[in-house]
Amino acid sequence: MGSVDGTDAAVGVANTAAGSTVFVCGGADSLETFTHWFSSDQAVQGPFEITDGDWSIRWSLEHGGIVGSVTSPGDSEPHTFSAQPANAGVAGVYQGSAECGRAGLIVQQASAEEEPSAQGTCLKREDARVLIQQVNPVRPIKLNPNLSVLVELASEPGRTFTLDPLVPSSAK
Repeated sequence: MGSVDGTDAAVGVANTAAGSTVFVCGGADSLETFTHWFSSDQAVQGPFEITDGDWSIRWSLEHGGIVGSVTSPGDSEPHTFSAQPANAGVAGVYQGSAECGRAGLIVQQASAEEEPSAQGTCLKREDARVLIQQVNPVRPIKLNPNLSVLVELASEPGRTFTLDPLVPSSAK
């Protein structure tokens, strides 16, 4: 998990033998302009790039983490980012499907003793439109017995659904 320089966006990466997924999750100021999912059926072993329409991301493995850059539609220059593996408490990238579309939550936690922070969205494509809504974790953030987390749409507090870990705990 990490952040995208020059933005309030967070980035979460899952890289396993089965493939790679990157979730760029815009924050309060960039929710609708800097949220995107990238997927590849290849595991990242070295420098890597994915282009998806007007979006592109490139990264490489360095010093036990991932460093790279992401370009969104309308960007003249890419934004750099760095991400470190999730290794404490509830830290990780969570995803699922809901009425609002594909939901994701990035949970960052420096140590098991520290309070986790989270940033999430739900993205739905309808014809040429992309609808994005803010997703919040139900506090306190904790893992359910099946390792999922409970979330709700910011626009509909109390209407909850669960998101599963993008990388199962056995693959971390």
